[in-house]
Amino acid sequence: MAVWADVNTGFDAEEETVNFGTRTVSDDSNGLFETLTLATIHPQGEVVKNPHVIAASFLGGSVCVAIDGFLIVFTDETCSQIHFTYAFDSPIDCFTVSDDGLFIIVGVEGVIHFLCHSVKGHLLFSRSALPPVNNHDFVFIKIFIHATVNNLCDILMIGNSGQILRIAGLNFESLLQAIQKGDDELLTEMIDVIQVETIRKQCCKGQVLSATRVTDGESTRLVLVGDEIIVSSTEPSVNESWMLEEPISRLKTIKAIEHASLLVGLTEDGKLLGMCSQTLLSLALWDEIPVQDFVLLEGASAEKETDILFLTQPNEYGKCYIHLASLPVTFLVPLMSATQELLFLEGAGSPNAEFIDSLHVRNIVESHPEDRFHRLLRRNKFDDAEAFALRYKLNVELVYKEHVKHYMELLQPWHLPHDSAEEVVNFNKFICLLNKIEDLEFVCEACIKALPVNLTRMQTLLDYASDRLKKTDIRNLNITKISYLESQVWSTSVRLDTFMLLYQSKPEDVEWCEFSRADLLNVCKQHVQRGQLSQASLIWARHFNSFKSELSEACVIALLNAIPAGVKVCNLISWLKHFIPSVLHVTPQSVQHVVIWAIKSIKSLEVKRATWPTSGLDFGEKLLQTIKLQAGFHLNFCQQQQSVIDTHCKELTEMISALRYLKQLKENHKIDVALVDFMQSEKSEVVNILLEKVAPDDIKPLVINFLSKFMLDNGLVSDTVLSECMHGILSRSAGWWYYYAEAPWEDTVAAIIPCIHNLEVRIKCIISVLKMAPVPWSSTVECIARQGLEVDHPMIGLVRHEQKMMEVKIVQKKYGFTKLSVENCSLFGLIHHIQLIFKKGSDSMVQDALKFANISTKLLEETYIICIQHYLEAGKQKQALEVLDSLKAELIIKCCQRIVFRAHSYLQNCLHQDVCTSYMEALGSLGSRLSKAACIVGDKFLDDIPLQEVRYMHLLHLEFGKRVSLKDYSHVQACSKILKECIHNILSTTDDPFDIYCKVRKLTLLLQLPVEEGLLEMAHKAIELENFSLLCSFMRNMQHFDFLLKSACRKLFIMVLHCLQTSFTASQNGAAVQLVYSIASNACAKCSLDALPSWLELLHWVHCTQYLTASYEEGSDVFKVLKSKAQDILIRWNFTPIYKDPAIISNSNQVILFLKELFFMLSHVPGQLDNSHITLQLRELTRQLQEQQHDLRAVRLWCSINSWALSVSDDLQSSPLLLETKHVASESIHILLCKVVIARHLDIELGLALLFALGTDAAVKWLCRSLETFRQDFQKSSAVAHLGVLFCSHCKLDSKLFLSVHMKCTWAKRFAEHGMNCIEILTSTASQHMHILQSLMKLKNVEVSLVVEYCKDFELDLQECLLLYLKNILVTWDPEFEIEKTVDGKEMLIVLNTETEISRKCQDIIDLIENKESLVKCLNLILNSLNYYNYEMYIYIIKLLEQLCPSHNLIGKKILLMFLREYVRVQGPKQEELDKWLLHFPQSLTLPKISQWRLPFLPFMRPKPLLVLTPELNLKTYKQWIELSAVLGIEKNNICSVTVRETMRIRTTSTDKWSICSHDSLLLNQIEECVNNISNLEIASACMYFVMNHIPPGADQVAAAKLCYTYTQKWAQNSGVISAKEYLNRVKFRYLCLATTHILHQYDLGTFSYLQLVPKPLELISALYQDPSIVARGKGQIAHFPDINGAVKDLASLHEENYIKLCLNQLIKWLQPKGLQPSLLEDTCDLTRLLQNHIEVDHSDEDSFHRACYILKCSEESGLTNYMLKLAFQLDSSEKCAVAVQLRALKCLMAVSCTDALEELTGRNIGDIRQMFQSLQYASELEMLGCSYSLPGFESCNKLELVKVIWSSQSNSPQALILIARICVDFGIYQVNVWASLLQQMAKYSMVRELEILLLHLADLGHILSSKEYIAAWESVLFAPFLKDEQEDACIHSLILLQSCPILRRVNLNIVIEHSMRLHWPHLAAALLPFLEKEDFHLQKQKILRSNDAEELIKKLKELATKGVLTAEKAIQLLQPDEEALGTGIINHKRLVPIRSCNTEDS
Repeated sequence: MAVWADVNTGFDAEEETVNFGTRTVSDDSNGLFETLTLATIHPQGEVVKNPHVIAASFLGGSVCVAIDGFLIVFTDETCSQIHFTYAFDSPIDCFTVSDDGLFIIVGVEGVIHFLCHSVKGHLLFSRSALPPVNNHDFVFIKIFIHATVNNLCDILMIGNSGQILRIAGLNFESLLQAIQKGDDELLTEMIDVIQVETIRKQCCKGQVLSATRVTDGESTRLVLVGDEIIVSSTEPSVNESWMLEEPISRLKTIKAIEHASLLVGLTEDGKLLGMCSQTLLSLALWDEIPVQDFVLLEGASAEKETDILFLTQPNEYGKCYIHLASLPVTFLVPLMSATQELLFLEGAGSPNAEFIDSLHVRNIVESHPEDRFHRLLRRNKFDDAEAFALRYKLNVELVYKEHVKHYMELLQPWHLPHDSAEEVVNFNKFICLLNKIEDLEFVCEACIKALPVNLTRMQTLLDYASDRLKKTDIRNLNITKISYLESQVWSTSVRLDTFMLLYQSKPEDVEWCEFSRADLLNVCKQHVQRGQLSQASLIWARHFNSFKSELSEACVIALLNAIPAGVKVCNLISWLKHFIPSVLHVTPQSVQHVVIWAIKSIKSLEVKRATWPTSGLDFGEKLLQTIKLQAGFHLNFCQQQQSVIDTHCKELTEMISALRYLKQLKENHKIDVALVDFMQSEKSEVVNILLEKVAPDDIKPLVINFLSKFMLDNGLVSDTVLSECMHGILSRSAGWWYYYAEAPWEDTVAAIIPCIHNLEVRIKCIISVLKMAPVPWSSTVECIARQGLEVDHPMIGLVRHEQKMMEVKIVQKKYGFTKLSVENCSLFGLIHHIQLIFKKGSDSMVQDALKFANISTKLLEETYIICIQHYLEAGKQKQALEVLDSLKAELIIKCCQRIVFRAHSYLQNCLHQDVCTSYMEALGSLGSRLSKAACIVGDKFLDDIPLQEVRYMHLLHLEFGKRVSLKDYSHVQACSKILKECIHNILSTTDDPFDIYCKVRKLTLLLQLPVEEGLLEMAHKAIELENFSLLCSFMRNMQHFDFLLKSACRKLFIMVLHCLQTSFTASQNGAAVQLVYSIASNACAKCSLDALPSWLELLHWVHCTQYLTASYEEGSDVFKVLKSKAQDILIRWNFTPIYKDPAIISNSNQVILFLKELFFMLSHVPGQLDNSHITLQLRELTRQLQEQQHDLRAVRLWCSINSWALSVSDDLQSSPLLLETKHVASESIHILLCKVVIARHLDIELGLALLFALGTDAAVKWLCRSLETFRQDFQKSSAVAHLGVLFCSHCKLDSKLFLSVHMKCTWAKRFAEHGMNCIEILTSTASQHMHILQSLMKLKNVEVSLVVEYCKDFELDLQECLLLYLKNILVTWDPEFEIEKTVDGKEMLIVLNTETEISRKCQDIIDLIENKESLVKCLNLILNSLNYYNYEMYIYIIKLLEQLCPSHNLIGKKILLMFLREYVRVQGPKQEELDKWLLHFPQSLTLPKISQWRLPFLPFMRPKPLLVLTPELNLKTYKQWIELSAVLGIEKNNICSVTVRETMRIRTTSTDKWSICSHDSLLLNQIEECVNNISNLEIASACMYFVMNHIPPGADQVAAAKLCYTYTQKWAQNSGVISAKEYLNRVKFRYLCLATTHILHQYDLGTFSYLQLVPKPLELISALYQDPSIVARGKGQIAHFPDINGAVKDLASLHEENYIKLCLNQLIKWLQPKGLQPSLLEDTCDLTRLLQNHIEVDHSDEDSFHRACYILKCSEESGLTNYMLKLAFQLDSSEKCAVAVQLRALKCLMAVSCTDALEELTGRNIGDIRQMFQSLQYASELEMLGCSYSLPGFESCNKLELVKVIWSSQSNSPQALILIARICVDFGIYQVNVWASLLQQMAKYSMVRELEILLLHLADLGHILSSKEYIAAWESVLFAPFLKDEQEDACIHSLILLQSCPILRRVNLNIVIEHSMRLHWPHLAAALLPFLEKEDFHLQKQKILRSNDAEELIKKLKELATKGVLTAEKAIQLLQPDEEALGTGIINHKRLVPIRSCNTEDS
């Protein structure tokens, strides 16, 4: 197969015919055209078929030709040189080239190959499009490169079957960089990730022949044609297909015209089809000539028209046409380059050959002479072209120009290396060619557009152009044109200087090419976007004038938004210092966007918390300063509306102020707050945030040092804010009291509360805290509670209530009642929860329940009841009774009542039997407790408590099974019915009479019926049952009743009659009669008189019956029965004394044997008594009985033996046994008597028996001896004396001794019962009885009867003893009291033992006293000796005296005592009170405890009671004492005045600090209420004056002063006394001074300078309007300024002055100008004085302007604005004013009004207003310079002539020079001579500030820049700070200004360096190194480093960089040791001298 690799190039056009035959020439109306062969391609090898040819021309002029598998790439469109070739194994399907022409993508047999154009066709990589299996018939139809985002591209490949494949995200730029760097590793890594993906897998029905790409907006589609049309997106999506309609055959080629939304297709039959790219509808069909191929020529015209170049199909002659004849085999070449020639490939071969054997690359060109001339020029054959031009007389200068253009290309960096010899030659030739050209515009353009490698040569070219312009004859060129060209040259020169400053360390080739043609505003924006703010600042500073016309609000916004995040603040500030002032000068309305961005930027700094807020504050302050200084950017050429800037800067100012606060918080208080939180509108919320962030210990310092001022500045009331803060904290913790042990906010609120000054607010906060605090309270909360209790306020009660609630909450928390609102819950609900507490059954449930119930007395009572019920229901009767015993008597009664009724309810219910039993067991113990409680409370009748009834009902149910309701139980009939039923049941269950009797008796007792009722009912039932024995048994029991009720007696009578009428047997009848007789006889003795006759009659008849039937014998059955019964009773009877021996005998068997032997001996051998053995046994037995304490048994044994001995003979009486028995008996009797005496209960019968057993003498002897033995023991003595009295009475002996001892023992026993010493009475004599009685009287529970008995027993005077006893009772009575606290926490004294307890006893004594006069006298003496704190005894005695002596008037004392008894004293007793008490009661050492709560009574009855009353008078008690004023004899006015005085004495605190908040408004209200009770207005005024002088200074003092003034006014009006009016004036003056002082403090104006003017209000107002804060506010300083206007308004209102009038007076004064005097305007005046005067005038006038604006801004009155409007526009023709006044008025209006408001106010548009302002300003200044111009006169005059007039007369005046400059700028006067003179004069007077602004303004005027005056002016400005030895900052500013200098290369900077070194600022000198040329650079660098440390220099240079010196960073690099290679400056000050003329041949 042939390889087309033989390529021939470089053919000469003249040799065209020789090589290729006759040229094809076409001549038509459009011109003469011919074809030229550029190259030929021949095959190597045999050609077996025509080759597959593809060709294209791409960007850069490259031409690519693919022939089969061989790729040829030509260098350019001339095809004169081959760039590279590449051979593939298979034919190339298609290829494409990247947009930059550096990469070629080739598709070959399903494989995609990437070739690099820049490295001679290096194959980068290959990728298979499809897997090998599917790759057999795959052919690439088209390859597209589709750009995406971020410089990435997608490679789209179309297959012949409709497949669409993609390589995504390819970055050609990165690949190129990797290739250029030779980084193979990186290149390999990038290639490895490249993969082919399939977008469309499905195949078409037929083959795809062609494809194109259609772009519509952001979407891109692919159109594939063949048998069908397929549209597919570049991303996977739904595909659509359309079939072609007939008769059009299928398309074989399709191309897209993008801008026309048109597709052009070629059908197989050679027709061109036009289709819509959107709808694919056919639009046109062209079929005039069959077309073989076509290409689209895009952009051939300026209108973006598209031409179609097509190749026709061979005609009948075998020729094809492209508007020219051609051989049949021709290939068109698509053009993508900017070439002007059309290329095509033409195949050639032998005439008869089947295939072609060569390919010719040809083009079509024009052939006119001019065209040939231009073609020579295009081919750079300049010598031929010059000769051709001379030959054809064409313009030779065109050759020079084209030659210059050619050299411009050769001089470009990418053609020649830097400073090569060839480059130098080319540059010199370039200059020579420029010298030949006369066209200055072309010369200037060439110099400007040239891009030499060495930028120094660029500077040379620019200088050359400038010189050519200077030397140009202005007659040959328009001066305007010259000025324009000069501006262009200078603009490029400045741009070049800028470029060298910007890119000094980067390559200078490509960058300058781009930079020289770039839009500098866009470049600046790009630098900003990259964060290169120094470069952006440099561009902006040096080129602002060139693009300021392009600035708009949108542009400003874009520039601001382009600033990236993370830029250093110092760099940002440097940029903004250049950017903001200039922007605001051009577009003032952009200030709002600047402020918005500034705020956003400041907020962005907050992320760096370490440096925040200092970083934000510094940035904001500098930024605001930059905004405010924008007015200085233009020499005040026109006055902007100050309100616009102030309005938009307000938010920024507020932010900066907030940042200052934040800085103060962070540095002083370590608080870090977010800016957005601090700047919120609700400043109270800010306070909340601060308080939450600070530690509790730091809250007080924060409030004192920061928050107080902060809240005052923001108009907040500190107490309100702090309280709201606390409530906010508490509101977020609702319910915490039961969830947490301690709240986290406790310490915080504890620290906040002391900072609240108002007592009421503080107390409310404390209460809120206590409500929300977790329980139990922590120590912190307890401390808060104590603080609330320490203050004197009515709400203290609520604090104490919360203390109680704390205990309740603890219980709630413990038992889970957390959702219960105790205060809103009903009593029933609370009781329910208490029941739940007991239901829990915890150990502390009682204490918990009592705590829970402590909130209510009723609930507390219910709690005790529930507690007792709980214990009873749990079976714990003991605990229940213990709780009951601990209660008070009243509550015991209530509890018992509830228990009884609850027991009854359980009794009625058959359930809970165990609970019922528990209750019934407890009821048995309630009786005694109820009785005791009833005695205490005086309630002796407890009929409403059915205690016994319920108990009986319970027993009735238990024993008899009867449930009875309480109602039935209380009715006798119901009980009788129950009795009958129960007796019937009893009789039916048992027959035992005794058992029946016991049950019936108990039944009647339970039913509370008489016992006889039950017995009668039993007898009645026995009669019915005819049971005689049972009846007799019942009737016998009827004999023993001591008393019979009337009803029972009647029933018994009827029953007896019934019994007698019943038929019994004979024996039964007799027994019945006998029983009836006994009953009747008993009834007669015990029945009532009414029933006696009936019973007597019955008794008579029964007696008769007995008499008639009494003839029975002893042997009868009845007699036997009765006898046996009697004997049985006698046998069972035994003498049983109280004393008993022990029950157990240790040796009972021995006793039994002894007795048996003894009785046997006594019974059987009475005459023979050998009793020795028995005697021994008797002794032994007696000993044992005595040892075992069986004395009574021993005596009984003796009695038995003695009774036997009485029956024996007398001779046996002296037997040893009997003698021994007597001895044992005597000993045992004595022992037993002692035991009887000492026994607990005296057994009198046994004792007497034993005494009688001893005998009379022995007994008396024993009694006397026992009295002596037991003399100290009154109980034993009493027993002995008692036995002695009885024994002597029986024996008729003298018992006086025993009676005396017995009486004393009796009283000793009574005394012992009362706790007295019984020994004293036992051993007392007759003289000691009175003393003992007095001791007895002192006992509390001694009855009067006891005293009376004592007096009688011991024969004392009863009347005297009664009076003594009465006095003792009254004097010794002491109140028993307890202290209870009320709900509000007050202590209440409750006396438990009132006078009613002793009144009964005293009344009993009084009743026994016979002499009432002595009684009255005694009572009066008692009154003076009573404890004067015991009011009850005073009241009782007074009541007695009123009864005894009704004529005495004691009502006053009684009323006072009744009041005092209810009154609790305010202050405890003092030492004076103790001294009086000790004097009155010397036996006492201290005051009684009750004195803490009670006042002494007697001192009130003495003179001057007010002295005693004074400590008790306060605002809470004075009303009570006013009611007693008549009783005490004290005037009401005195009470109120003393109350006020005492209140202020206690409340007054010494402080000089003025308080703007009221601390205790309630105090003043209470004082006012108190003073209202004073009837004497003079006293009332004096009281209020006292209050005013003693209350702490502040709001409360002002309020007191106002009250004082009010009362004094009333007094003066009512009295009319002259002194009252004088006093009124003094009080009014005092009030006004205090109120004025308060206003000053309210507005933070309480300084000494203002306070001393308080007595002079008008002077004070004038001084306030001179406050420096007004001027500072107007100048935009950031601080909190006091509201002067608000203060003046309040002062005017207070002093009744006209506020509007005051303001107008101030405005009139401030609007008057204070300009220069005419004498100062002469030419000969001293310049220094002029300047000083100018400064002073400006300062004064500016201050007045700010003050006037302040009044206008703050005033809401329209009158002031109308007045200013009238002055500004001269609306009132009658009032003429100076132009300066008119100007000032308009200036004020513009400053305070926005544009819309100003237009609405004046009726003019803003442009007219500003024009008028400008004219007024000029007219005013001209007037000051002595040139009077009216407003119309100035507007109509010639401004150039005006400048000349001013210059001629005032050229030596700086003010005049400034005015001239402003006029020139405003009215566009830019003549060089005018500005040269002006700049020279201003430099002469060192007007540096003005020159600085002017020079920057003139920077874009090239015709002025080149003047020496302009250069001198710049040097004057730059050198001034160094020459005058000013501060370093001024010199730094000069360096910054140097960066904006457009003539850098013409300023001698060595002077600045020398002065910097002289001033010891080497870092400033080092900053200038980058500006120096090479020689000066090395010299100055060595000089700087020689005398200074490099590290220190670098450090200072870094500081300079932060201050905006852009060259400092470069200077640092130059000072580094490794930067010696950089040893050249940025700017080359030495210009290259261009070659004026040279020989071309030599060059």
